[in-house]
Amino acid sequence: MKIDLAATLSRVFAMLDNLGAANSPSDLTDSKLEQNLLMTISRHQNAMDWLVDQHATGKVRPRTRKVLRWALAEIVFLSGVPAPHVVDAATSFVKRRHSPQEAGFVNACLRSICAELENKEHFFDNAPEHIRLRLPEILWSRWQDHYGKETAAAIAKSLLQQTDTFLRLREYPPQQPPKSIKGVLPVEPPEWAPNAKFYKLDRQAHVSIAEVFSSNTKFYIQDPATLLAPSLLAPRPGEIVADLCAAPGGKSVLLAEALKDTGILYAYDIAESKLARLQENLKGFSCVSTAQMDATQFQPAAPLDAVLLDVPCSNTGVLRRKPDAKWSFDLKKLSELAVIQSKILHQASQALKPDGRLIYSTCSIEPEENDLQIEEFLHSHPDFTLVKKQLILPDANHDGAFAALLRKKQS
Repeated sequence: MKIDLAATLSRVFAMLDNLGAANSPSDLTDSKLEQNLLMTISRHQNAMDWLVDQHATGKVRPRTRKVLRWALAEIVFLSGVPAPHVVDAATSFVKRRHSPQEAGFVNACLRSICAELENKEHFFDNAPEHIRLRLPEILWSRWQDHYGKETAAAIAKSLLQQTDTFLRLREYPPQQPPKSIKGVLPVEPPEWAPNAKFYKLDRQAHVSIAEVFSSNTKFYIQDPATLLAPSLLAPRPGEIVADLCAAPGGKSVLLAEALKDTGILYAYDIAESKLARLQENLKGFSCVSTAQMDATQFQPAAPLDAVLLDVPCSNTGVLRRKPDAKWSFDLKKLSELAVIQSKILHQASQALKPDGRLIYSTCSIEPEENDLQIEEFLHSHPDFTLVKKQLILPDANHDGAFAALLRKKQS
């Protein structure tokens, strides 16, 4: 069956352009096939580029490379469309969109690669190690330095695995765990949140999220790693708490549940466009106040008991879900993020009561955003002490995350 790519390729390319820290494949399309295609291209991008460069004669234009990535995702990593149809579709698309000469280049490159299809499992045997692991060279080098080669390789391999959809049983209002729900399997809670009740979608059952949510059981879609920061903060009923980088609201929900809908929870975020989703996720809690707010400018009317900061970061702990983020990682952006993180941390620290608690959290595994950030803060803020910190490295069962619990000294 041939594919009409006049609309399909244009739509996929537009979605690829919009992938980034703010958007994942599931944000851009409801089509599972398109989501899978976007994830495949993002996960294997440098391997496909390496393969193209082995077979191309001459320099490859960025617009041409984009078509070749799509074609190789279909040919090498997916199995829904026969390779000859993919080659014909890609060639025809480039001929219509650009020129016959460029189409000839695409055709020749793809046919050269297809000639090796019988041995495609060995396509990348001669590639550099970071290519085989689908990492940019800078991350492969850094992770080896920080965690050792064996652990770095294990992290990289886990990032290529399909992510499960985890469901956490809502804790407030209290409800009984379901005896069984079609398509949902119970899983062990993470060690940093041993009392949480987790489930995951059974991939073999072909049950949709909508079907699961149509039951009387109240779930929240949540990766286990997201419980680290709220669990360390451990808000108590009646406290006044702020979540200053709150959208889309997963950690705010946990805080509101722990407060048992008492006290006050300020759930703020700098992105006004994300407030609607934040408010939807927190619907039903009367203790919550949401607003657009720049965390670097936060000044509450009265000192707070606790603050949670899930600051903007490089996302290197969540590359299973946002594989495109690894290709935009660089030291300049890392340095810029560290400056923003430091400003947010300093501003939030001024909002606490004596003996107040502050959680600094990221979904990064980079030391500059985690341990080094905390060390610098403690050096410049002697009125704070470190109570506990924890780094979770990503694996097949959860994303990566870092959290540090800081306490303001009593005067």
